[in-house]
Amino acid sequence: MQSSDIERLQTAVDAAGVGTWDFNPLTGSLIWSDQCKRIFGLPVTAVVTYEDFLNGVHPEDRAHTHAAVERALDPAGAGTYDIEYRTRWQESGPAHWVRATGKAFFNADRTQAQRFIGTITDVSAYKALVEQLTRAYEDLEVKVTFRNLALEQEVSQLRAQLARSEGNP
Repeated sequence: MQSSDIERLQTAVDAAGVGTWDFNPLTGSLIWSDQCKRIFGLPVTAVVTYEDFLNGVHPEDRAHTHAAVERALDPAGAGTYDIEYRTRWQESGPAHWVRATGKAFFNADRTQAQRFIGTITDVSAYKALVEQLTRAYEDLEVKVTFRNLALEQEVSQLRAQLARSEGNP
């Protein structure tokens, strides 16, 4: 790839708000883009290890996220990673939802992962919208249920009135 191609790709990635990461499972080296660090609430000068990454994942999502990484790095697996989890910016701060995708690259005889690269996107706004729509749908279902019950009562009363007016008890 020529440097102009790399610059265009980097511009597109930056414009999309996507963070990138590159993990070497052999050395433990982890490189995060500035946007990746921002998504985790870290300064762009932060040096991040895999342990730091896991500590930045919400405690309730940590084991599941680590297991997904392990599956991606397993030579017997597909070598792919696609997961949503919450990050923990501060102990008491709001959760930030992210979606991370990645691909592991293995040695020639596919016995060991040598590199694991991917992207991360903040999906908090999407998750909030889904939650808001879910609540609105549930509220609407309750309203429809009550309205249907009221209509059934009205129909029942109208039938009773009709029956009385026709001389039927």
